[in-house]
Amino acid sequence: METDFVRGDYGKGILVILGAGASFDALGRAGYGISPPLTNRLADSSSYTSPIVDKYPLARPVLVKLRQAISQSTNANLREQSFSLEETLAEFRRNSDRNAMTMHQITAFRFYLRDLLYQTALKVHGQNEGINAYSHLVQDLVNWSNRTNQIVCFINFNFDPLLEWACEVEIPFKAERLMDYYVGERIFVLKPHGSVLWSWEDEGIPEEPNTEPYDSVIDCGEPTDTQLLTLHATKTPVDMFPDRQTNLFSCAYPALALPMAGEKAFVWPEEQEYLFRNRFQIGAFGKILTIGWRGNEKHFVDLLPSRVSDNRSLWTVTSDEPGDCEEILRNLSQIVSPVTGRVQLTNGFHDFVYSEMLGNFINQ
Repeated sequence: METDFVRGDYGKGILVILGAGASFDALGRAGYGISPPLTNRLADSSSYTSPIVDKYPLARPVLVKLRQAISQSTNANLREQSFSLEETLAEFRRNSDRNAMTMHQITAFRFYLRDLLYQTALKVHGQNEGINAYSHLVQDLVNWSNRTNQIVCFINFNFDPLLEWACEVEIPFKAERLMDYYVGERIFVLKPHGSVLWSWEDEGIPEEPNTEPYDSVIDCGEPTDTQLLTLHATKTPVDMFPDRQTNLFSCAYPALALPMAGEKAFVWPEEQEYLFRNRFQIGAFGKILTIGWRGNEKHFVDLLPSRVSDNRSLWTVTSDEPGDCEEILRNLSQIVSPVTGRVQLTNGFHDFVYSEMLGNFINQ
């Protein structure tokens, strides 16, 4: 219903927007080398990638192009390297008009990306008894919400489930239940670009005997319209949805918004989008915290002005990469005036939550 607003005082809620830099820095410097990679490192060779590429060999041509694009921009900053990756993927998509094989290769890369980010997230989650920067962030914000009776909304652009796993120990939330993301008392978790734990079920892909389900999906290439497919969340990534009555199965596409230049789009379920667009009151959020996010998702940024209050403040946690803060403020120029509490930390997310900075943000 249009009047079914989420309860919260005008300008008192907290909005947290998380990008790749957050997951990369979830363990601080101790996690470098095992954490989910930044966008410009998604195609890098590592101990994780060889068995994944062996599993999805059609992903190799995509990786060859991506590594070539990144190597040619070695001296560029991270933003330019990330843009090279997005441009290369977009070029691959455009080439599908001349070479149908490219669509199969992009689908294989979709599976590669899912497995890579899930396995690196598992590695991070397995360190320090599962305690990391996400754990501290979620715990402190949940405690604040319980104390003040105000809402907290996490906008998570990461495909990995590190935030969701942190939420599971603080609130009634299960990453495998889609309803838990948008139905809550005061804490909400929205994933506009999808998750490694989400899949679209496609009943139209025929069952092939003696063939892995993901091979059947790759053989079919990219889905023409994901809105016609059913979205599922599961505890771990899946390749098929079995039908117990017929002993047949439906194939699963990883529900990820691939990082392509000019083609960024929402993957979140319509209930999550409706929550943000309609159920949060106008001006619900007075404090915005961005962590490891560059603010270059214009399709989402355009939604922000009506949801934040006139007296809003923005805190942005970045790395020591030159120009990070400037880029974020430029991308968010329509909502960041006035800006208070601008933060730039050498070690980013990890240092932010382990210092007094997080408390200062929450209690300002």
